[in-house]
Amino acid sequence: MALANHKNYGMLNSVSRLFYFDKNQKGGEPMNRLESSRILTIPNILTMLRIALVPPLAMTMLDDGASEWLAFGIFVLAAVTDGLDGYIARKYKCASTFGRVFDPIADKILVGTALVILAMRGSAPLWMAGVIIAREAVMIVLSWIVKRQSRLVSVNALGKAKMIAQSLAIPLLIIASQHTVIAEVGYGLLLVAVLLTIASAVHYSITYFRMPRHA
Repeated sequence: MALANHKNYGMLNSVSRLFYFDKNQKGGEPMNRLESSRILTIPNILTMLRIALVPPLAMTMLDDGASEWLAFGIFVLAAVTDGLDGYIARKYKCASTFGRVFDPIADKILVGTALVILAMRGSAPLWMAGVIIAREAVMIVLSWIVKRQSRLVSVNALGKAKMIAQSLAIPLLIIASQHTVIAEVGYGLLLVAVLLTIASAVHYSITYFRMPRHA
């Protein structure tokens, strides 16, 4: 019985370490180091789920016979995973190289896909969608350059506010046909997201070019 209990404990410990729900390592050491080699962590699974939700979101939004509320639900679920993966990664000290690379990519794919389809349907102005998508493309290039130079530009409050505004605007625009007020609020939030998009891009660029260059 003791041997069986020991084996069960070892199995549970292995699983908990795999998913990073144990706050301490052997000997009570905090889990402060970056486990870049592990992929199957809860934050990474949430990131992969967000990417996996993009095709059904696109198909639902493009299907005139599909329920707008279904597309609304899919987008909200995907947006929730974006907040959860970052929270869990910070709380349980389980950030990884995979997450650092694919989390922002997942966000851009999700938002870009939704905005393109909304613009195609006439539910969002094309120029607004274009500004946000163009900014994301520029940010991908700048982020790649920063990482190549072994430098770091932290995400600023403007960027976070922009993400919140567009995450609220898109689901409202998905169900804009339900009521005029919903469409107007969604449009207003998307306009706020566009202004924050421009402001955050300018702030990021200024911060980057003011950083000291290494010889």
